[in-house]
Amino acid sequence: MKPVKNVLIGLVCLAVISIPVAAEVQPTAAVAAGKVEITSATFKDVPSNHWATDAINYVAEKGYMAGYAGNVFRPAGTITRAEFTVVIVRISGLKAAKSAMFSDISRHWASGAIQTAAAAGIVSTGEYGVEFHPNQAITRLEMAHMIAKALAKVPAYATYLKAFSGLYNADLPLEDYREMKKADVPYLAMAFGSRVMSGYADASFGLNKKATRAEAAAMFQTLSSVRGKKPESYQYLRELKEVAETGMNAVAVSKLIPQVNIVKDKPIVIEHANFTAKLKRVYVVPIKGEIRSMYERKYIWDRAVYPKGYLNGGKKGYSIAVADVTFKKSGQRTLYTQSLYMTPGSAFFYQTPYEHFGFIFPYMKPLYEVEKGKTVEITLYGAYGTNDNFRLIAFNANNAISGGWHDVLLDPFGK
Repeated sequence: MKPVKNVLIGLVCLAVISIPVAAEVQPTAAVAAGKVEITSATFKDVPSNHWATDAINYVAEKGYMAGYAGNVFRPAGTITRAEFTVVIVRISGLKAAKSAMFSDISRHWASGAIQTAAAAGIVSTGEYGVEFHPNQAITRLEMAHMIAKALAKVPAYATYLKAFSGLYNADLPLEDYREMKKADVPYLAMAFGSRVMSGYADASFGLNKKATRAEAAAMFQTLSSVRGKKPESYQYLRELKEVAETGMNAVAVSKLIPQVNIVKDKPIVIEHANFTAKLKRVYVVPIKGEIRSMYERKYIWDRAVYPKGYLNGGKKGYSIAVADVTFKKSGQRTLYTQSLYMTPGSAFFYQTPYEHFGFIFPYMKPLYEVEKGKTVEITLYGAYGTNDNFRLIAFNANNAISGGWHDVLLDPFGK
């Protein structure tokens, strides 16, 4: 590891303050002279076995983040909007620029970086109002916005961010997707798809949660790496872009061949005496092979605890349709479950995905009654790679008035 000279300890690590103070704490003579490497041993509160040691070492060595006086990093502390902005500007290599966008930063230690970020469109009054509140702890949603906009300074990533306007909140396999605003979805997709930010163990994103300084260091390390790679190298980004542009993720995760473009072609609609069903998405989730779709967590949850019968049933994976269904009658769910399905079908009884994400599917245990005139999103499990005669995967309904069968995918390996 190379020594880092002239480290301004505390530049991006200033604790939350209520009045303007000097932002920079001068480093010790040894550090300033480049005689001391910034390592976990230097930060007395970051042991070598800390989960973020490598990331903290990385951001310190690069000069993205520094420690506090006394050679501490405070890995469990929160990070402010100002601190996060400073590092984003540094990683992005943005040239200093002036902006009068915010009224409360003129005397702040990070004013220069915040103005630069504002001039570059990474922060704006549309998100924060006329006051930036730089000493406020930043939320994970705000982090996602900054990360995505910073990545979009790389032209290839800008193309992806633009495409992500075609996504809706349920395209993100995150438990708290119903809390997401449409305007936030592209930025969350970029941050999550690039793996700069990940969900929690319960599959939630934690939009309003705060991140620790250790977590922020890990994000910055990943962001620095991602900027030097092509977006195509990230499977989740490929899946999200394909979904945004076609309504499916088939090409990104399988050898299945799309037969339609759900987004651009004529809408796929089934008229039935009991309902009108409009196909919205088809997600492909392999259960055999090395590829794991980003939608695996949402629709099968965890292979380690997944019922073995579902994995060993002769199928290669699931084809999962999501449709907006408007009911023409009120009654039991059998008004649609006995008619609307995917072919080849899959009798999916496993409840864990539903318990986490709350989507409606035919075999959910809670009694679901349909209501005349109401439109709801229905999830249907199909299969592919089965040992039968089906090569075509279809969205269809029995006894339909019109549009009863729609081929959506071709399995080139079917018999």
